Amino acid sequence: MEGHPMYMPLQCKSDANIGGKECMLPSALNLSSLVDAALQASSAPIIVPYGKCAVVDYTDGSMATLLNSLNVVGQLHFPPTANFTLNTTVVQGRLDMTVPAEDNSITVTLYGVDNQCFYLHDKCGGTYLDTCAD
Repeated sequence: MEGHPMYMPLQCKSDANIGGKECMLPSALNLSSLVDAALQASSAPIIVPYGKCAVVDYTDGSMATLLNSLNVVGQLHFPPTANFTLNTTVVQGRLDMTVPAEDNSITVTLYGVDNQCFYLHDKCGGTYLDTCAD
């Protein structure tokens, strides 16, 4: 719903000004570490925390299939070296992608038949919460 006044970045995300040095390794989170932790926890969603940047550090064409969502509350950066396939139920959040290097590709496949519910940020008091109820 582009242009809808209720769907826009939260002010706290704008204030965080994530990017630059936060998205450079080694200070950034590795997406592979977040994926590994989620896979070990079976059905846990991957969450890139508020105020943090995760970098897609897969360069070999790896594939990961998640049983839950990828929820980017901070920022997820795809450098040109990224070469990765992700199968998941939902992806949402702030993604920063550059053109992949030659012979590299990024593929995100969404699967599933269950309904997914997202709350408008005004229902969460205008801030991000891990959970938010009506």
